[in-house]
Amino acid sequence: MSHNMKTLCVPGLTALCCAAALMLGVTALVPSELWLDPRASVRLAIAGLWISSYLAFGALGAWLSQRAGGSTRTRFVAGIFPMALHLAMYVPLIVLGLMAQRALEPSRAGVNFQPRIVLIFLVLPAVALALGTLPFLRHGDSRRLS
Repeated sequence: MSHNMKTLCVPGLTALCCAAALMLGVTALVPSELWLDPRASVRLAIAGLWISSYLAFGALGAWLSQRAGGSTRTRFVAGIFPMALHLAMYVPLIVLGLMAQRALEPSRAGVNFQPRIVLIFLVLPAVALALGTLPFLRHGDSRRLS
């Protein structure tokens, strides 16, 4: 197995698979009534659990990369690798939403819901993943842990 595969792809894909499993699990296990509940505390609890798990996924990717002997940059990229899933899911939806809005109302082709989606589904997970990688970026040398 190549060095890039051991230090970037395997740890990054492990973190990505965990994030995908969490997204599927949350949507399948949490009843829709809780998502639509007007009480903000219920939604905040679910969001807090979701974001804190992303901290763990970022740490997992960076730790596995560090264990395999990855450089600081490789550890960071392996930790934020699940953002590829979010970018692949939400960027096309945002672009299609903008195109549909422009087709339906050409005079009011503004952005209405897109900043909220970008903040919730792209910025917050990216920050959580990056913060999760921080403990494993301290040492510049790529020490192999046994």
